[in-house]
Amino acid sequence: MFQQSRSLCCLSAAWFSAWALCLLCTSSSYAQSWRGDVKHAEGPGFRLGDLELHPGIGIEGGYDTNVFYEDENEIDSFLLRVTPHLDLSTLGPQRLAEGKQSPDQLPIVAFRAGIQASYMHFFESSVRDDVGIGADLDLTFNPGRPISVNLSNVYNRTIRPFSQQGAIGRNYNRNRNDTNLTLNLASKGDVLTGSLGYGFAIDIFEGDSFEFANNLTHSVNGFAQWRFLPSTALLYDARFQYNDLYNDPTDGGALVSDAFSVRSRIGLNGAITPSLSALGMIGYAGTFIQDTSLLNEYDDVVAQAELRWKSSETSQLRLGYERDYFQALVGNFYRRDRGYLRFQVLFEKVLLLAVEGWGGLLDYGRVITPNGDAIDQSGDRSREDIVVSAQFSAEYRVLDWLAFTGNFAYLQNFTDFEFTNTNGAGVTIVNPAEFMKLQAWLGVRAFY
Repeated sequence: MFQQSRSLCCLSAAWFSAWALCLLCTSSSYAQSWRGDVKHAEGPGFRLGDLELHPGIGIEGGYDTNVFYEDENEIDSFLLRVTPHLDLSTLGPQRLAEGKQSPDQLPIVAFRAGIQASYMHFFESSVRDDVGIGADLDLTFNPGRPISVNLSNVYNRTIRPFSQQGAIGRNYNRNRNDTNLTLNLASKGDVLTGSLGYGFAIDIFEGDSFEFANNLTHSVNGFAQWRFLPSTALLYDARFQYNDLYNDPTDGGALVSDAFSVRSRIGLNGAITPSLSALGMIGYAGTFIQDTSLLNEYDDVVAQAELRWKSSETSQLRLGYERDYFQALVGNFYRRDRGYLRFQVLFEKVLLLAVEGWGGLLDYGRVITPNGDAIDQSGDRSREDIVVSAQFSAEYRVLDWLAFTGNFAYLQNFTDFEFTNTNGAGVTIVNPAEFMKLQAWLGVRAFY
């Protein structure tokens, strides 16, 4: 009984922690940020006829000050991560340029496929070793032409712990697969471009304590752009989504419900000067759920404003504000208002430095148990968090196929929210959602 009660307390806090950890990574598909950018992840590769093979491996040592996202009695650990990967693709831009192919000579089909494994070792004995897995496929029919079709699939098995092993066992492993089919259209000269796509995602936890959160997501996405000046365009995007919790949603620590959601925005993207540009978007988002007697729905404005300054061909600064809506399995949704900054610079084509930071407010929907009781210690059914995140990363290329990497990240969540439950002995268990975490990594990677 105690183990189950403790699991309920950790579970809701865990969802925020897992989400926040994902935001620290620049690529959700891979363990390291460099894997998300083909230009920095790949070397020349081995040519196999009309294909290229790109193998690689990364080895990193790290330190985490707060493995389990706790507010007090934090457990730290040294870390070891080994990530081999293998990518296969049709010929890249460099080899196509060497062949001097015109657009009419582009292949009818272009594809890229990759697989990677990430072995993680915690020197803290309460966390077991584990292996994360990633695989992706991107297939485009008729690339570079007015009408093309893209099919993509991304699978990830994530393994980072977000609650103590003694509380819920080894139940934090998560499997997610996203499949998207998109039709792309473009007029002559790309004055008008647009796309219409369908996405299907399945999200499965390996542990029984989290099976209530297993879900299917169907989405329809649309995008249109009208470029009416050389460097200015009118933008529109829209998304319709259905989230289906295919297990009993009343079995978990927090009440959640199947939900339809819509999101639509219109905006302008353009250059102010040769080095300064701006983006502005505004729109509406709303959600419609089956059980409105206990849960509340989202109905509000979404917006984004961003300034971009490109001082040279190798550096760029982005400064912006964003209000957006996200589906969640705690409170059913949250609204995020945040300001952000990103800066990246490349020195002499060998040293890449990047800084990223953001701070903002997360406003959740009504956070209650399946029977409608408050989860918070004070009896409050609302939840607001202030989140501050910062990350610095560096990569130095010693050779065309060898690089040293470094990363430092800070994440802190400020909130009065405290998850509470009672164990079988009648003892109240309180687990604050507030935490602070620092991570540092140094590594080396070889790639070809």
